[in-house]
Amino acid sequence: AYASAVDGLGRRLLPLLERAMSLPTGLLAVEAFRDAQYFLNLRHYPDQGAGATRVCCVPPHTDSGVLTFLPQQGKPGFEVCLPDGRWVPVGVAGGDVGNGHCVFLVQGGDCLRRWTNHRYQSALHRVAPFPGRGDRYAMPVFWGPGESCLMSTLPGCSDEATSRYPTPMTYSDYMSAFAKAENDGVL
Repeated sequence: AYASAVDGLGRRLLPLLERAMSLPTGLLAVEAFRDAQYFLNLRHYPDQGAGATRVCCVPPHTDSGVLTFLPQQGKPGFEVCLPDGRWVPVGVAGGDVGNGHCVFLVQGGDCLRRWTNHRYQSALHRVAPFPGRGDRYAMPVFWGPGESCLMSTLPGCSDEATSRYPTPMTYSDYMSAFAKAENDGVL
């Protein structure tokens, strides 16, 4: 139920993405995300105790999909890297999941970067919880188009001479290539 509710949230955001990118209405919502793919990941970061050294539990990385939805909680530790290389904490907004409402951090992934010819960037991030603040939990949902969606650079994001990705590929092929690059240590 949770992942399908987040899928619904993503679908409500698609018209905003289309508008922000000056895309024809329905290009994403009707065509690409008709059969959206989404994956739920559950993570637990046990508290190491008040005197422990702060360590990075999830090394710096970017996510594979178009959008990642991460519910916020009252525990610091999620950080993003700015273009100048500085790591900054993402503010904890809205408190814990389960208090009657949920605030999500929504970030762009590598597929969005590819699809927009790098007009939109994926967010380099890491998790480094603060010792002594209790266990940290994460329930990200990684969201992308249907696996048979043929992805080519979106209209208005390049011309043929400036496209970094001149050959269209399906989302399924993209995810396979991403997984291979990750396994080979390229990402």
